[in-house]
Amino acid sequence: MGGNIFIQTFGNFDVLIDGNPVHFSSAKSKELLAYLVDRQGSLVTRAEAFAALYEDEDYTRSRQKMFDVVVRRLKANLKEAGIEDIFDMQRGSMSVVKDKFGCDLYRFLEGDIRTVNSYRGEYMSSYEWAMFTEGLLSQEKY
Repeated sequence: MGGNIFIQTFGNFDVLIDGNPVHFSSAKSKELLAYLVDRQGSLVTRAEAFAALYEDEDYTRSRQKMFDVVVRRLKANLKEAGIEDIFDMQRGSMSVVKDKFGCDLYRFLEGDIRTVNSYRGEYMSSYEWAMFTEGLLSQEKY
């Protein structure tokens, strides 16, 4: 296992090991992990994840193959960082394994006062689909 893993969702999304950011070879593979973190360990089908990441695209056969590359890159990046056990795949569905890492979103939802106070109204700013959770967090805090 790759040390102390922390996933930052407030502001921009980042995966940190002992405070150092993990490198992702593609923006979409990083976004896929961000989406799975947002889903808080729930199983997400490939089609659901595709729809979130490519909101205006149809899930055609060629798009499925393109998405397979995104998933493979994510797995490879996590393996390279020594943290592949934070990601789980089961029969076409995927999730994160919540108890394998710390996360500001999860601490916020558990009511950790320090984390709640650190929230400044920005949640995974780079991702359109994150606006729903951002609204919920802002409601919860205020």
